[in-house]
Amino acid sequence: VYGSSSYHTIASNDPDVEQGSYTRIDARVAVASTDERWQVALVGRNLTDEKIITFSSGQPTALGSHVVLIDRLRTLGLQAQYRW
Repeated sequence: VYGSSSYHTIASNDPDVEQGSYTRIDARVAVASTDERWQVALVGRNLTDEKIITFSSGQPTALGSHVVLIDRLRTLGLQAQYRW
C-alpha cells in the first residue's frame, strides 16, 4: 500500500497539474509446489485505479496546456515459473 497527500508537480504551483492525495494498492498472490519447482502467481498493480501524475512540464506547450505523464492505471498479470 502506497499513499500520498496532495502536492504540486511543478514549482509554479499551477492547480491544473496538482496531484491530489491518493492510496495505491499493489498485490501478489502465488501458489507453489512444496518443493518449489513450480509457481503460479496473480499480480495486480494500482488496484485502486488511481490517476497519478508522475511528471509534468514546467513550460506549457500552448496557452493553458501542459505536458503531463500519468502512471499506469490498473494492471493485472499472470506469472508462471518452473525450475528444471
